[in-house]
Amino acid sequence: MTPKHHGMLEIHIAVLLFGLAGLFGKLLTLPALAHVLFIRSLVHVKAQLASMIACLEPLYGIIFALVLFGEVPALRTILGGGIILGTIILATIKRNSSRV
Repeated sequence: MTPKHHGMLEIHIAVLLFGLAGLFGKLLTLPALAHVLFIRSLVHVKAQLASMIACLEPLYGIIFALVLFGEVPALRTILGGGIILGTIILATIKRNSSRV
C-alpha cells in the first residue's frame, strides 16, 4: 500500500469511528432524555394519565411505522394493539364509574 492510500485508509477509519460514536451517543442520549422529560412531566400530569400514555407507546410506534415507512402491521400486531387499547378503555371506564 502506498503512503497516499495508507493516509486515505486512516481517514476512512476515522470517519467510520466518528460516525459510530455519534450513533451510539444518540442511542444512549435520546432514551435518557425521553425518560427525564417523562419524569419531569409527572409534576404537571396525574400519574394515572402518565401511565396510560406510556402504555400507548407501542401503538404510537405502530402508527408511526405505518405513516412514515408504509409498513403495514401484521394481524398479530393489530390484535396486540387492540388488547392494549381495550385494556386502557376498560380501566378508564372503571375509574370513571367508581368516582360517581
